[in-house]
Amino acid sequence: MVRIGKPSQRRTAQAARLLLAGLTTTVGLVLTACGGGSDSASASTSSSSSTACSTGNRSGLVAMGLYGDVGTASVTSGGAQISTNFGTSTTRTLIADSAAPGVCADASGGATMRTAFVPGGATGMTHASIGAIDQPVFLLSGSTLATSMGSLAGTFNLLRYQKETPNSGGSAATRSSYATMVIDNSGNWYFCKNTNTCSSGSPTGSGTINVRTGSPDRFDLVANSIIRGTVFLADTGGARVLVVGEDDQGDPNGRVRGLWIGAPQAAWAANDGSYTLNTTDFGKDSLRIAGTVITANSTITAAANSPLQGLLTATPSGGNNNYILQAAGGLMVTANNAGNNFGTGPGYFSFGVKP
Repeated sequence: MVRIGKPSQRRTAQAARLLLAGLTTTVGLVLTACGGGSDSASASTSSSSSTACSTGNRSGLVAMGLYGDVGTASVTSGGAQISTNFGTSTTRTLIADSAAPGVCADASGGATMRTAFVPGGATGMTHASIGAIDQPVFLLSGSTLATSMGSLAGTFNLLRYQKETPNSGGSAATRSSYATMVIDNSGNWYFCKNTNTCSSGSPTGSGTINVRTGSPDRFDLVANSIIRGTVFLADTGGARVLVVGEDDQGDPNGRVRGLWIGAPQAAWAANDGSYTLNTTDFGKDSLRIAGTVITANSTITAAANSPLQGLLTATPSGGNNNYILQAAGGLMVTANNAGNNFGTGPGYFSFGVKP
């Protein structure tokens, strides 16, 4: 096991990415990862441009940290500054990333992760220092959030990243997994890990979703009378994205925190273009996808509707399976499922957008 955020994990994750992609640069099939701006598939992690970024002003953003923290964010000066607040407010200056149109880099040049939004700004990504760890942050437009229990109903594909801190002390460990999650009209939920279908008779986990008092667009994920996380659903004209910030203190072995991102389960449909994604080894990855053909610094053909209906499976030669979720509107999430338990981690996760 390795501790999150320490150099040892970054070396381990990067080695996994090299194994999976068969490359000598930090690219992201890691598939173990991904990314890119509009027509660029460059994996550059620095910007040679000093042009101010111009994503437009955005207020009322919900910010979701990699380890389940929920905060707020706003973009000002036409896109040249972003502020995040996870108990402490931080403002950073953004410049255009010359390698990826529509993507913003930090003006300081010191951060490798990026800031970007899908067209219209319903979802996006940035990064923030939370608990002294600079980590990927998922962004949701507050104006798109569901405010009724019935709006959450459906069957969703989930990709999940989780970190467990043992109650007995010792190193934290991470894992990634895919799951099918079902929410009914009454707010009952259940999910099944690593399977394409899920019934209420034999789920991996189950419970209820309750509207949080005083917050009509935030919902509590409850199991065995314990709140396990915060649920949001963004809906822009039928393009639905389910996000859970997990903070589960009911596990007997340790505190489990993480980020779940999901989309309605349906047959896979191509959403071609270039994507930029922030990753759990605190970098930026870029890739281009055309149908099931994925290009970063190498090219691989993925299998559609595998392992879940609506996901892609990418299996580099000699590597482990990596799973890709493409949601309507230009969102992409990837996870490496090798081992799928805390003992054989670290897990790998990335998310980002097609600007």
